[in-house]
Amino acid sequence: MATSTQSPKPTNSQEEHSGQIEVKQPQVVQPFRPPSRMGVVPHTFDEGWRMAKAIAGSDLAPKDYKDKPENCFVAIQMGSELGLPPMAAIQNVAVINGRPCLYGDAALAIVVVHPDYENHDEYLEGEGDKQTAVFEIQRRGHKVHRVTFSVEDAKKAKLWTKSGPWQEYPKRMLQMRARGFGLRNKFPDALKGLNIAEEAMDAPVIDARELPELPTEIKRASETAREVPAASQQELADKLNVDREVMELIEEVHGINPEKASELLGHAAESTSIEKKKELAGTIRTLLDT
Repeated sequence: MATSTQSPKPTNSQEEHSGQIEVKQPQVVQPFRPPSRMGVVPHTFDEGWRMAKAIAGSDLAPKDYKDKPENCFVAIQMGSELGLPPMAAIQNVAVINGRPCLYGDAALAIVVVHPDYENHDEYLEGEGDKQTAVFEIQRRGHKVHRVTFSVEDAKKAKLWTKSGPWQEYPKRMLQMRARGFGLRNKFPDALKGLNIAEEAMDAPVIDARELPELPTEIKRASETAREVPAASQQELADKLNVDREVMELIEEVHGINPEKASELLGHAAESTSIEKKKELAGTIRTLLDT
């Protein structure tokens, strides 16, 4: 007895395009494969030391790190605290006058990934001796912070006629000064107190041979120092705190009006008592609020 086979009834999805039957093929889901990359990040002291020795022995190591695994290790550790991977730390942490610094581009890269970063802008205004580098940056919950560094500022700091980058790339150096001040003013937590390399390069180098000789007989401080009364200690601490507050306020004014900041510096030098310093601090706060 012959049996008849019946074809399956087409579904609605198959009855498309003038009654033609389209059989959908099952989709094969491919597993996700991340892009291949070799990024070695040490997690222990031993791993960090082995990486430091490998970098120090490489011809690609910067001169400050060549054959100096200790320097490499410290730079890698410092980079990890700043959020830089090992090789980025080696390339962007510079040793200038014996102190670690960050190149300006790396400092900006660290700040722009900070959770409180909003936006920034930098540009040049004016021409010739009237040229001014402007850096504006905003931290979340704060007003836009504007910092300037002009040719006049560079002349006052005796930088404008200095040989080297100031003669070869003057606009870039103006830009780095304004950027460095702005980044350190608003994101000191991100930069961990490190200075900007382009700024540190201009700091004078003190020759140890020019330092005065130490006395041959050194006494303990307890043998020579008089005991300072507690009241005097508190007065000194209060004076230091007020001085620090005044200088921070003047630095903020400098980003808005450099000429006014210079005038305020003169007033701060003339104010010798704590009362006058506090009065000056109040005046500056009022100025900033307006």
